[in-house]
This record gives sequence, C-alpha cells and structure tokens, in this order.
Amino acid sequence: MTTEITDDQQYRSLLSHMDRLFDDYEVNKSRIDQLAPVLKKYEDTSAHFAAFNQSLANLSHIQAMLHVLLDQHGLGIDDFKNELDGPAEVTAILNGQLTPTDEQLWALSKRFGFEIHSFS
Repeated sequence: MTTEITDDQQYRSLLSHMDRLFDDYEVNKSRIDQLAPVLKKYEDTSAHFAAFNQSLANLSHIQAMLHVLLDQHGLGIDDFKNELDGPAEVTAILNGQLTPTDEQLWALSKRFGFEIHSFS
C-alpha cells in the first residue's frame, strides 16, 4: 500500500489510480478511504502546491464556494443575475468587498442543490 508520495510523478500516478477507483465507488470505497489521506498530505505539504494553498487560505468560504460554482458549472459572472443581482455584485463578492445576504445565499443553495450552511 502507498503510504507516502515523494514526488510529482508518484502524485500524478496515484491521482490517476484514484480516478479509476471512483468509477466503481461502492466496490472501491475502502481503498479510496485509505489513499485519500495520502493525496491530501502531499497536496498540503508539497512545494508544488504552496502558492495554490496560500491563495486558498486567503479566501472566505463564500468566495471559495462561488469560485467552485463558476468553475464546475462553466458559468460567468453574468450567470448569477437571479441570485446576486448582477456582475458587479458577483465581482465584489469574489474580491471580498461584499458579503451576500442570507436571501442571496438561500437562492444560490436552492439553484445548486446544497445546504445553505455550506457557505459558513
């Protein structure tokens, strides 16, 4: 069993292996649970991820969640007009200059199907 990753090649290999394991999650769940911490440790401590990890540390949960929604759903800042009033407000939230209201968070959670506490 892999217990430690020491270089980027091993990381990419294990990441590819994990991707295949997720193809049949129920069968491979225990193996995924064993390997996930190995990946996380490398991602948390490798110099390769240092700049990325620092950029995440500077984001609020709301900023991070909005970035994920944009990325994973292929959206632009214009795509939140029903929830966040428009691109200027979305940009201000992404830049940490504005915090969405509870009503706006509720609208986002309803649209994307997650609990509102995901933003806290």
